[in-house]
Amino acid sequence: MELENLLPCRSKQIDLICAYLDEVVVCFLPSMFVYGLPATGKSSVIKCLVPYLKHRYINVNCIECYTPRLIYECILGQLDPSFSGRCDNPSKFVDMLKETIITTCGSDHSIYIHFEKCERLREVHPLMLPMFLKLQELVNFCVFLIHFVDVVVGVVSYKKNCFFEKIKLKQKNQKTNIDELLKILCHDTPANVPHSTYENFINLLLDVFHMVCRNLTELRYLAHVNLDKYLEPVHKGEANYGDTVKLWKNIEPHLKRAMQTVFLREVSGEQWMKMQQLSSESTSASSSTRSTIEIPVYTKYLLIAAYLASYNPAKLDKRFFMKNAGKTSKRLKNAIKKKEERTSCHLLGPKFFPLDRMMAIFYSIVEEKVVPTANTFSQISSLVSLGLLSQSSMVDQLDGQKYKCLVTLEQIKSVAKSVGFEIMRYLYDFI
Repeated sequence: MELENLLPCRSKQIDLICAYLDEVVVCFLPSMFVYGLPATGKSSVIKCLVPYLKHRYINVNCIECYTPRLIYECILGQLDPSFSGRCDNPSKFVDMLKETIITTCGSDHSIYIHFEKCERLREVHPLMLPMFLKLQELVNFCVFLIHFVDVVVGVVSYKKNCFFEKIKLKQKNQKTNIDELLKILCHDTPANVPHSTYENFINLLLDVFHMVCRNLTELRYLAHVNLDKYLEPVHKGEANYGDTVKLWKNIEPHLKRAMQTVFLREVSGEQWMKMQQLSSESTSASSSTRSTIEIPVYTKYLLIAAYLASYNPAKLDKRFFMKNAGKTSKRLKNAIKKKEERTSCHLLGPKFFPLDRMMAIFYSIVEEKVVPTANTFSQISSLVSLGLLSQSSMVDQLDGQKYKCLVTLEQIKSVAKSVGFEIMRYLYDFI
C-alpha cells in the first residue's frame, strides 16, 4: 500500500515485478527484461522496491558506462566500496566478482544488477550481453539481472548460433492515458496550493499539451514552470483560488505560446516570449543571444579551425600548426615586423579556404587523435546550416569546395575558451 501511494497507477507493475524478484524465482531465472516507453516509471518502480529487497542491489547506467571497463568497475565498485583496482576484460571480471562476493556477500544472499538502457550494451561489445546472461553460471552464485530497455525487446536481438539460452520477460508499460497522467501529476501538489486548484491547473495543462506531448517528465516540468503564472492573479489579490475562469483567462495565451518550447528545457514559455520580443525590436538584441554557441566539442574545434583558416595567411600554417617547423626564416621575421604596415585581416573580413586546409588545422589543434569519419564531415554541413560557415557558390571549383567563417571574434573567443584553446596565440593579427 505504501508503494502504491509513492507510485500511483503502477500497482499492477509493482505486483508483477515483486513476484519475479522472489528469492525462489531469482535462483531459476538469470535475467528479466522490462520494456516500456521513456518516462513510464520503469526505474522508479525498481528504485522504490530497493529498500524492501533483502539482497544487494547494483545500478548500472549503460549511457554513463559506455566501455566494458567502466561497466565492470561500476559493478565491482558498488559491491565493494573499497575496490580500487583495474578490470578491463571478462575473465578478470568474473574472477574479481567471485572474490568480491565471497568477502562482502557470503553464500546466503543474492545480487540484483539493474541495467538501465541495456540496449546500449550491444554497442559496447558483441559478447557483452551473452556474458552477463551466463553470469550466474560463471560465478556459481545467484546473480539476477534486470534489463531495462526503451525499445522493443525484439530489437535487442541475438544471433542464432549464440551459446546461451534466451530467457526474457517482457513487461509492457502502456502509454499513460489522461486519467493516469492527471492522478500522477496531482501527486506533486505543492503544500501551499489547495489540491482542487492544482488539479484544475493540471486539467488545463493536459487539455493544451496532451496532443503534442505525453511524456510525464516533460509535463511535470511544464507544470512546474507555469504554475506561478497561473496563480499570478491570486498573488496580486485580483482573484481567489476558486475563480477558475479568471485564472484560465490569465494562463491561456501563455500556455499556447509555451507550446513552441515543448522539450526545450533551457527556456520557459515566458522567457521564450521575452526573447521573441527582443528579437523583433532590434537586430542587435538578436545577435546578442548568439554570443554563446552551443555545439558539440569536435564541432567547436572545426569552427575554430575554420576561423583560423579564414583570417590567417595560408603560408603561416606551417609555422603555427606544424611541430618542429624549424627556425623562423628571415623573410617571415620581416613579414611579422612589417605587419603593422598592411591592413589587418580582421578589417578585410574572412577569406574563403579549401576544405583540406581546414581539416589539416583541425587535426593539428585537437589534443587527442581523431579518426576521420563521415560524422566529422557531416558537422561541416551542420555549421553551414546554422549560418556559422558560408559555402562558396562558385560553379567552376576544380580544386574542391571552399568555405569561410562567419562568426565574430568575440564569439570564437567564447567557443575557444569553452574547450580550453588559446586562439589568440594562433591569430596572425595578434602576434
